[in-house]
Amino acid sequence: MEIRFLTHLTAIKLKITLLTFFIFSRVVFCQEDSIKTYRLDQITIKGGKEVEAKVVNHISLKEIKSSDPVTVSDLGKLIPSVKVQTNSRGESNFYMRGAGERQVSILLDGLPLNIPWDNRIDLSLIPSNTIGEITAVKGIASVLLGANAISGVINLNSENYSYARRKIKLSFSIGNKNLQNYSVLYYDGTEQINFFLASSYDQKDGISLPASLDAGLYSADKTLINTDKKLFNFFGKFNYNFSREGGLGFSALYINTEKGVAPEMYVTNPRYWRYPEWKLFTASVTGDYSFNGVNPKIDFAFLLTNLKSKIDQYNDIYFTAIDDTEIGKDFIINGKIALTLLLNNNSLIKAALTGYSTTHEERIKSADYAEVLYAQNVISAAAEYEHFFEKLTFTSGISYDVSETPKTGIYTAGGSISDFNLMTGFVYSFDRNTSLHFSLGKKTRFPTLREAYSGALGRFVPNPALRAEAAYSVEAGIDKMFKQGKADLTLFVSYLKEGITRETLPERQFMRINKESIRMFGAEFSSHFILNKITSIYFHLSYLSAKGKDENNSFNDTLEYKPQVISFAQINIEPFSGIETLLEFQSLMKEFGLREGNLFFQRLPDYFLINLRVAYIIKFYETFETEVFFRVNNLFDRLHYSQWGIPSEGRAFKAGITLKY
Repeated sequence: MEIRFLTHLTAIKLKITLLTFFIFSRVVFCQEDSIKTYRLDQITIKGGKEVEAKVVNHISLKEIKSSDPVTVSDLGKLIPSVKVQTNSRGESNFYMRGAGERQVSILLDGLPLNIPWDNRIDLSLIPSNTIGEITAVKGIASVLLGANAISGVINLNSENYSYARRKIKLSFSIGNKNLQNYSVLYYDGTEQINFFLASSYDQKDGISLPASLDAGLYSADKTLINTDKKLFNFFGKFNYNFSREGGLGFSALYINTEKGVAPEMYVTNPRYWRYPEWKLFTASVTGDYSFNGVNPKIDFAFLLTNLKSKIDQYNDIYFTAIDDTEIGKDFIINGKIALTLLLNNNSLIKAALTGYSTTHEERIKSADYAEVLYAQNVISAAAEYEHFFEKLTFTSGISYDVSETPKTGIYTAGGSISDFNLMTGFVYSFDRNTSLHFSLGKKTRFPTLREAYSGALGRFVPNPALRAEAAYSVEAGIDKMFKQGKADLTLFVSYLKEGITRETLPERQFMRINKESIRMFGAEFSSHFILNKITSIYFHLSYLSAKGKDENNSFNDTLEYKPQVISFAQINIEPFSGIETLLEFQSLMKEFGLREGNLFFQRLPDYFLINLRVAYIIKFYETFETEVFFRVNNLFDRLHYSQWGIPSEGRAFKAGITLKY
């Protein structure tokens, strides 16, 4: 996590910097690399450094690879204030600063991954083999990023390689419960034309259960039943820089998976589900063009997404007879066009028009596979102004978001909903190593089609009257760089008006309702620290207090799955050349959840986990490198829960080898 800045600029230097910025940077879609790729990060360059009005967590390639992830869900522990939660549908999602998964936007190279039908994506089905960096913005992000991201944006950036030579990477790993992972990456090209291809195959027979848990019928050879998974993916991107004035980028992603869903333990009516089919395909075109290579600059991105899914619902825990089937199809068109205009030597303005149109088709066996259609259109028009002073960078933006739902299944089509959104912030640089950041904003999230109109195979009672929720957020913090590393401390407060939550009904069903007001406040600290020549430490700690307003107009109502304390530490020790030893410590405390059939929240067990990794790196030649590793997660086999009734994995082993050429 770092805010980068440069102070004491003269007017001449600032003018040169801004002009250079327009000539050589990609403003909206750029990365700091000679290879041109396209991202939707709203970045301002000042004196060759990134300047953000909000703190941005950067998770590096080294930290990602040392976690030995199979899917993106394995990377959540690295991001401050993030809890990875697996729900009763078998979906793994990121909860950030107490916000639900629908309130956080997940991007891949700046392009949306969230499926608008429910405004989330199962991160246990998104492979991690291409991820080279993660950037996370908490709270109200830039209004230029579009609608609905009321609690933050997480951008998964694919790896970049120097165009000077070809790059090949082969990986293979195995583990308990028949874990197998095969991955290949290939890069080639020049500065003008380059491409990147990657593919992987993963499989596992299920999640191992801790020895201390007597799971009864939910266990088969100490494996949580119905948690097997097979996953194949292909990812490719192609970049063409036709001149210094602009270029084009193309990318495609294909994922084909089948998996089981862990039934909730000790619940009267759990889901006995399997996904025999889950196929995702995305294709995008992105680009930018600057008139005369200077000013103004236009950026654009268009993304097509097609998702096909099938859910088989069984009638008992033995998974022998199918009781019902749901077939879903989603087709989404995302688009964005942005303009950046230099006003003078000290200021610029950015404007963007973003939106999506989504159609969800649903067919259910018990309804004779009759076609039921849902559709939603969302558009956002936004503008931001930035001004540079000697030690201060100021940003302010406004957007107008509109949602309409022309097709709502068996219900009467809803009318349009609209709202204004605001964001402002500044970074004040005391010197080259210390800065203060402050921001505040307001953002609206429209109810998804699934939240308002879907019964989820009888699990939920639809609520067409569901209203949009709005977040009001303030945060302030200090960022410090020092000789041995860097650290950031941020304090935040957020009020969620008309917050969408769920309540238990007497018939053991749920309904989503609007909560009048939810208040969350807390603190977040993170640090990278080089202790000595052989030891480095990455650490983050978050505290959260989250309450809903009760009948007495006081903030005393308990809320589910908003842990009070989340912490993570990663200690990397390299005692000898080529040898790397890694210790990870994960902790989560004071979390409450709502069990099915219960009207009151109950506290989940706190947990403290230790992971161990040992690796040996061999460099045969300058261009050829081999890494062999062994990892143990949950070393002491501790019992912990993702949510009530769904235990997380016990002790798990993994070993593998990676060849880079």
